[in-house]
Amino acid sequence: MNTSLLEYLKCVDCNHEHLQLHAIESNERQQVITGYLQCEHCQACFPIIHGVLIAFRQDRLQDLLLPEEREVLSRHSVPLPSGKSSSSDGLTQGQAQTHRNWSFQWLKMDTETYEHDWGKGFEDLEKFHYYDIPIPPEEYEGKIICEASCGFGRVIKILHDKPSRYIAFDLSGAVYKAMKLFPQSEKLDVIRANIHHPPFKEAVFDILFSPRALHHTGNMDVALQRLIPLVKKGGLFAYSVYSRENNTLMWGVIEPMKRLFNRYIPRPVMLVLSNILAVFVMAIIHLLYVPLDTLHVKILPLHNFFMVWSTFSFTTIKMNVFDLLHAPYAEYISGEQISRWETQYHLAPLHKKLLHDTVWGYAARKEQ
Repeated sequence: MNTSLLEYLKCVDCNHEHLQLHAIESNERQQVITGYLQCEHCQACFPIIHGVLIAFRQDRLQDLLLPEEREVLSRHSVPLPSGKSSSSDGLTQGQAQTHRNWSFQWLKMDTETYEHDWGKGFEDLEKFHYYDIPIPPEEYEGKIICEASCGFGRVIKILHDKPSRYIAFDLSGAVYKAMKLFPQSEKLDVIRANIHHPPFKEAVFDILFSPRALHHTGNMDVALQRLIPLVKKGGLFAYSVYSRENNTLMWGVIEPMKRLFNRYIPRPVMLVLSNILAVFVMAIIHLLYVPLDTLHVKILPLHNFFMVWSTFSFTTIKMNVFDLLHAPYAEYISGEQISRWETQYHLAPLHKKLLHDTVWGYAARKEQ
């Protein structure tokens, strides 16, 4: 963790803006590898492991720590709150499951093939702009930016050199994979944090964006309430989310079934189910969609979506199916809802488009 990160942070428990740094291990660049931050007001402690700050509320921390993190914190005697989470509501439980599922996907499953194939659509900033976050690439130059839900760092790889400061965070343990991309970068910090309780002062970022993640937070309204105030007046706010348009099968049939799967089906069975469904999906793509596309016939639903998938390997399709199944919840957002949020949060839209017919790509300037 770069010590300069402190100027952007606040305590997620009491909103106090003065945090004291306790470094246990540092490198030659004076970046903190192991240690903790402590709020001077409420005394809440936030661990630092492998250079990654863990900034969860104290009443949620125990539920969200990985076993590997517990071992490091115990070995270095980092102070932690005792007891389990004080909240057992469905959203808290869902977020804990979300973190466990994505930590497993990005840290335990083989991601090399997935990362390579996914990169076919995102290997440079121009394609990222076209397929995901519609912010013109030149806008990032020299800016202070924040990526909400960075996952294992696929965007960090292509965007790192552009801004003057890059702060990325994610709920899951995938942040440790992201941190390894530029481990000694003095402009990049990667944090484990909850979108519903971001650990940042208000109006500190020139750009804040979230690629394909806000629909998995359990309540996108709350996510926007917490994220938009972090953007400076005149700054850019952008996201990509599942669209309600063209996704009736997903939100009407698969989403309710998926919630039952996550409640009753253990992960090993989910992995087997993902393999079976991936075979079926791959067969449909290459026996129907690809031949029809060769004939310039585009009558099947989700044609553009599945033609993108046609470039992926079986491993990647399996990972995508698992990705869709294991998310405890997902929202599907209509264009009408996006327009209501524009009015509510005083956003001046710059771009709003359907990507592959199933995902909204949106960017706006904050007016107030």
